[in-house]
Amino acid sequence: MEDLSVQYDGTVRDGRSRVVQCVYNGDGLDATYLENVGGHVVPVHLLRAALRFPGPTPIAAVEGAVRALAKSVLLPQVAADVMATYPTILGLRVDTKAFLRECERRMQRALVQPGTMVGPLAATSIGCPTTRK
Repeated sequence: MEDLSVQYDGTVRDGRSRVVQCVYNGDGLDATYLENVGGHVVPVHLLRAALRFPGPTPIAAVEGAVRALAKSVLLPQVAADVMATYPTILGLRVDTKAFLRECERRMQRALVQPGTMVGPLAATSIGCPTTRK
C-alpha cells in the first residue's frame, strides 16, 4: 500500500500504474477540508460563508450560481450534499461576488491533489487500530 498515489486523472494507482480506485475515496475529496453540516459532509459550510460576506443580494437569488459552481467543481453526489444544506440559509443576504469566490475557493481546496501519497495514510488507518488491545 505504500506506493498508492492519486494521479492527475483522479484515480488512485499503485507503483505499476494499476488502478486501485477510480475516484479517491469515492468522492475525490481530501477529508482534511470537509465539514459535517446537518448530517452532510461537505467542503463548504454555506451558512458560515454567507455570514462572513453580508451584502445586498438575497441568498435565494444566488442559488443557481452556487448549484452551477458545485456541479462544475464537485462530483454529482457531493454537489447534491452541498445544495441540501442550502435551505438553512435562505433568509440571508450576501455580497454575491465574495460569497461565490469563497465557495469556489473552499470547493477547489477540498479536492485531493494529484501526487498525494494515499497508501501510507490508508496503511496507518488500518494498522493503528489492529495493534491496539
